[in-house]
Amino acid sequence: MLKGVTGSGKTLVYIEVLRELVGRRGRGAILLVPEISLTPQTLSRFRAAFGDDVALLHSALSNGERYAAWQALHQGTKRIVVGARSAVFAPVRDLGAIVIDEEHEGSYKQSDAAPRYHAREVAVVRARRAGAFCVFGSATPSLEGWANAQSGAWELVELPERIGARPLPAVQVVDLREERKKQREKDGGPQDALVLSPRLRDAMEERLRRGEQVILLLNRRGYSNFTQCRDCGAVRSCWQCNVSLTRHRRPPRLVCHHCNHQEPLPDTCPECGSGVLSHRGVGTEHVERLLGEVFVSARIARMDLDTTSGKWSHHEILGRVERREVDILLGTQMIAKGLDFPNVTLVGVINADVGLNLPDFRASERTFHLLTQVAGRAGRGPLGGEVIVQTSLPGHYAIEFAINHDYEGFAARELKERTEPAYPPHTRLANVVFSGQRELRTQEGAEAALAWLGGLLKARGIEGIDLIGPAPCPIDRIRRRWRWHLVLKARDADALGQVLRYFAARFPVPRDLRAEIDRDPVSVL
Repeated sequence: MLKGVTGSGKTLVYIEVLRELVGRRGRGAILLVPEISLTPQTLSRFRAAFGDDVALLHSALSNGERYAAWQALHQGTKRIVVGARSAVFAPVRDLGAIVIDEEHEGSYKQSDAAPRYHAREVAVVRARRAGAFCVFGSATPSLEGWANAQSGAWELVELPERIGARPLPAVQVVDLREERKKQREKDGGPQDALVLSPRLRDAMEERLRRGEQVILLLNRRGYSNFTQCRDCGAVRSCWQCNVSLTRHRRPPRLVCHHCNHQEPLPDTCPECGSGVLSHRGVGTEHVERLLGEVFVSARIARMDLDTTSGKWSHHEILGRVERREVDILLGTQMIAKGLDFPNVTLVGVINADVGLNLPDFRASERTFHLLTQVAGRAGRGPLGGEVIVQTSLPGHYAIEFAINHDYEGFAARELKERTEPAYPPHTRLANVVFSGQRELRTQEGAEAALAWLGGLLKARGIEGIDLIGPAPCPIDRIRRRWRWHLVLKARDADALGQVLRYFAARFPVPRDLRAEIDRDPVSVL
């Protein structure tokens, strides 16, 4: 485990490790990054060090490009691969090391389709079998990784300072509750006051005057979060999923971010016929429009799932930022990690509370990771940096520890929070999800599974495995399928695995239902 503060030179450590293994010993290596958006910058650094010995693998490549990279690695003409999670399976010859950068990232887990695997766990098993070793790097390790390091299962190496002893950026907090009070007291206050607080707006103006760059984070894409009738209160929802539709501006439409259902913007409410509709909440499209109105001469780039769907679009946007052709980079979580632009002196978080109150045991951890990582994009050069975090919950411990760059304080508090009831890393989980097109049948299937598992544990005298549920999933309907789940908790990973394998092989799943087993889930939504 390589724990180094943001900007401490973890990438340089990876390069030196690979110089020894690949350059001197002639072995192979895998380097994983959590987002495709990080591959251009990472690839350029490693090709600068190792030349044409580096291959690239991720899902945005064409079949031909992936096949060529796969063949080059299989034949040994390339010995290093850089890629996203699936690159952990790359056929690297004489594998000597697997490096997982930002190992805390949930994107290393494939949860939406089989095979459901976590690249971190696959890396451990593959390295053990190949006689290789793993390097897990992060400024904010996962709690599972941190527990392994604290117990001695993983060796811990720390980089406590930035390169050149540069200070971590100062962080200011803007309390959105106070901003709302000021807005109410001021007649005719600006409509978008809560998007860019005066403090953030002033700081941005100062940076732009000095020719410096700004990064703004809002982990919510689209223009507005939902459309509501002001007369009857009805919210336009997806007919296939129990979620509200998100308004997008270009092209104008309502979109479901789960099944991608799209429909035109309504002129009237379909429930009562009223023409008085309001669009609530703020997404990256909305912020982009506002930035264009406030900072008329600024060059703005938006980086989210909507703007990066084209091939090499990540590379094009980040290349413009690196060449200083962009003054303000606005984006979702994909801009929060791994990027190194010395001219970025200000990072603004539009709303730090997005995702904090989700019904998931990792919500606080994800918020802490995101805030700490995005704060680390500022001040990586000699100009220094500053971070402004806007939040309605300035007293939440995840936000307090993040703004103080205090990982160990957060880890201690979060580990305590997960003691009772027990959640990882104090226990191991499995989430068994039943889905079907009829809600009652789905519920009955989940209840039958609970009874079957309870009978199995009792008949075999298996102790130490708790069954929780069944209950509707927090998002209880996706793509026209109702979803119920039950959770298994166990301290003994082997016993849990044996029960799950027996369940998968023997439990009679009704033909009209699906059963999905997610071992060690990163989310239970």
